[in-house]
Amino acid sequence: MAKLIRCIIWMFLALIGILPAFIGCINHYTKVKYSNDIGQIRAYIKEYPKSKHIPEAKALLEDLVFKEVQNKRTIAVCDSFLVEFPQGRHVVEIRKIKNSLIWSEVKATNNIDKIKIWIKENLDSEHISEANELLSELTKSLEDAIFVDVQNKRTIAACDSFLAQFPKGKYVSEVIKIKHELIWLEVKATNNIGKIKGWMAENPDSNYLLEAKRLIEDLVFADVKRTYTMQACSKYETLYKNGRYLAEIQKIKDDINLYEETKKKDTIKDYLDFAEKFTRSRFASEARKRATSEYWHNKKPGSDHALIQLAEAFMLKRNYAAAKKYYQQAIEINPKNSLALSRLGKIHYDDKEYDEALNLLIRAKDNGSTSYETYYYLGRLYSYKNSYQETIEYFDKAIQSVPDSIEAYYYRGECHHLRANSDQAKRDFQKVIVLASGEKSQYPIVIMAKEYIKQMK
Repeated sequence: MAKLIRCIIWMFLALIGILPAFIGCINHYTKVKYSNDIGQIRAYIKEYPKSKHIPEAKALLEDLVFKEVQNKRTIAVCDSFLVEFPQGRHVVEIRKIKNSLIWSEVKATNNIDKIKIWIKENLDSEHISEANELLSELTKSLEDAIFVDVQNKRTIAACDSFLAQFPKGKYVSEVIKIKHELIWLEVKATNNIGKIKGWMAENPDSNYLLEAKRLIEDLVFADVKRTYTMQACSKYETLYKNGRYLAEIQKIKDDINLYEETKKKDTIKDYLDFAEKFTRSRFASEARKRATSEYWHNKKPGSDHALIQLAEAFMLKRNYAAAKKYYQQAIEINPKNSLALSRLGKIHYDDKEYDEALNLLIRAKDNGSTSYETYYYLGRLYSYKNSYQETIEYFDKAIQSVPDSIEAYYYRGECHHLRANSDQAKRDFQKVIVLASGEKSQYPIVIMAKEYIKQMK
């Protein structure tokens, strides 16, 4: 009984000690609850962690913090809420708010890459439709801008960049056309037949295929003009039986053939004739070069033919002493060279060394010379000897060789006149006058021919 009484007394005393604190806790919470002060509520929870009002206080704190998030609407306050109330009643709403705030920031950038990343990370967002629409608008605007840039720059790199960004864009076909054209222009600029053919093989349906074929033909023809050989001409004719340059090819072939014939003759006279007659020939310059003493001297002539050509070159320069020397050397190598004999005979004739001239010209004739020069000067030399029969015979042959020789007709006419063959002389003198047109009409022998005719009337 005594123990029971002691217990009751202790409980009473404990109750008397706790009661004020309990009453104080109730009064404090009531005050905090209606204050709506986040700081006071946090302080209460910290001071009275075991109070039965703690759940209610925490719920109240979450509501107040949620309202603060709604008012401030920043990502920072959202993150703060989610850290403090990871399992809170407003977590879903907070995440939506945060998502909207992040979307607003991304949206404001108008950056396609950032919007794409946002869409990828927020497929369930309530803003996904808006994001897709904005992305579509921006992509279209960007595609337009980049397409304009492609048109302005017109580079393969710009085309590739466009196609990488907009593989299904509305300008893809146009950009592919531009790129195709640019690639063709690059290949075309190489002027490389191999590369052009490779491009053609890769692009059999290209709009530039005909241009490529024509370019190859142009290049093959350009190679003909560059190499200027029969082989190149034959190659072109084989490839292009109806080619655009067949007429030019034939001209080149004719030019080559004519010059080859000239080279076979290999004389200064023929080279000069070629250069004068075919002034536009590819070989005209070379022919003129071969008609110089320097050319034949550099060949270090060891044959009578080469020595004669060297002599001919000096004759053109009127260096008769040098020419005489080389004709003599040619005759030393080949005593039967009728051309050298004839040429040297003329030099002696011009030097009035008539006996030596006659000897050389007779040797030239005896060794096969049938040239006008041989017959003409033999005729002149025999006329000095008053050997009229021989004179007339040689002038006859000279005229057969050169039918329009005024000199041969005149001197044959003189010979007939001296032999009293008046009719024949008159015919020769009249022929002289007929042949003497233009400046030739003032030649002394033409004037003399007219005088003879007057005397014969």
